[in-house]
Amino acid sequence: MPISPSRTLFAALPLLVGCWGNKEVEFPPGLEPLAVNTAPWPEPAGGQDYPEAIELVSGEDEFLWVHARAYVHAGLSTTWEALRDPEVNADRRRLASWEVDYDVPQAYDYCYRLHVVVEDIVTLRWDIDWNHGVIIGSLDEPEAVGIRWFKSEGSSLIDMQAGSISATQLEDEVTALEIIYQIDAPVTTEEDLLEFVGDLFADVVAWSHGEPLPSFD
Repeated sequence: MPISPSRTLFAALPLLVGCWGNKEVEFPPGLEPLAVNTAPWPEPAGGQDYPEAIELVSGEDEFLWVHARAYVHAGLSTTWEALRDPEVNADRRRLASWEVDYDVPQAYDYCYRLHVVVEDIVTLRWDIDWNHGVIIGSLDEPEAVGIRWFKSEGSSLIDMQAGSISATQLEDEVTALEIIYQIDAPVTTEEDLLEFVGDLFADVVAWSHGEPLPSFD
């Protein structure tokens, strides 16, 4: 049964509980959204209630942040597979190189670590851990999944880097995404965050449709 994204799917964050239709949903600790998402959902367009588009808002408090909501025209299984591709996860616009390490504690359904390198005035190296888990459904037929990523080790110039994605099956070939990204680093700008989240969405869309990922050469 289609689920209206106008409802607050993941509402009571302190209790790790959200609203899924008429059900309450409990997130495993560590997979809950980082904050209440303030981005709007894309408005209907071109005769589509759920256009393949993204809406973003950004700001700065103690750290820089971006909130986004989007629709992908693919089922959740396909969309989630795209979201588990390290090439989709990596900030290919800025990273000089990255390697993926699957030999990490498997506390959730899928866990891996990206060892990333940025070469600018100085060379920065740090690790980003990615954790994925089914919230509703099963690995074969997920209805909702939670994803978190965060800086685990590395350069002291990055005080904090973290993100969350809630992905839900809206219709057979429509997935709703809620993305939150936060960072506290003097070498990063609000524009950098907006570009990364926009690139992440574009990569997921391309991957889900069997198309090459966008190039930044």
